[in-house]
Amino acid sequence: MSFSLLSIVILSTIISKESAADRYQGISPVTSVTLSSTAHDAAEPFTAVIHLTLAPDWYLYWTNPGDAGLPLAVRWTLPDGFRAGELRFPTPEKIVHEEIVAYGYHHELIVLCTLTPPVGYRAGRGDSVRADLDWLVCSESCIPGKASISFHLEENPSVATHARELVDRFSRQEPGEIAELGFNAGPAVATRKGGELLVHIPLTGAVDDFYPEIIDHAVIDHKRIAVDKNGITIPVTPYDSTTVVTAVRGLAIVRGKGYRLQTPLRQ
Repeated sequence: MSFSLLSIVILSTIISKESAADRYQGISPVTSVTLSSTAHDAAEPFTAVIHLTLAPDWYLYWTNPGDAGLPLAVRWTLPDGFRAGELRFPTPEKIVHEEIVAYGYHHELIVLCTLTPPVGYRAGRGDSVRADLDWLVCSESCIPGKASISFHLEENPSVATHARELVDRFSRQEPGEIAELGFNAGPAVATRKGGELLVHIPLTGAVDDFYPEIIDHAVIDHKRIAVDKNGITIPVTPYDSTTVVTAVRGLAIVRGKGYRLQTPLRQ
């Protein structure tokens, strides 16, 4: 069954986020949500690990959900002086529903974030870290959900061990850099066809697919993205004539793993 962003918006207005998973056909698509830490004393930067597990056939979204969907959103509540880095997502899979292309995760989603304490910080004062999550989980239909999860910063070896196990699992699907493949991406060139831009990224080697990041103020035709021996071609339609696309970012996919690619766009 295909779905649309409109249907997602409608679902969001009629299902309470607190209890949507419990009320949907008597099942919980997101079966567990945990937050753990690799820190022993939190005096140095450490990794916070968000882990969601899913019922069979359900999936969560990557940072670019594709043609429809919403990515996981995280809001941190941290002790004074702490800073949170960018969320790190594993390589997603391409999920195709008829004419709809999505990028997401079945079975589980592990997201990492580096938390940096202030200089001289010492744990043991009852400080805690909290993450408020919002997500959209989909199968043949989509429903929203949310959770608040936290941990205390006092030393907890068993929690740190579990977090490191999740980090090891994440590392097997952590995106690498395009240079690791032994070839480079040249500057992208856009050819205008009516209101559409055909963005071509030349590569010095072949990839299996390309999952683009969102391009602000433009729509990507994900189902028409093409890769060949000459590089990657991405159909992009700007919202209007004032939109200027200056760069293209995404994951070049080789044997199921993503490699970060970023290149300027010449028009």
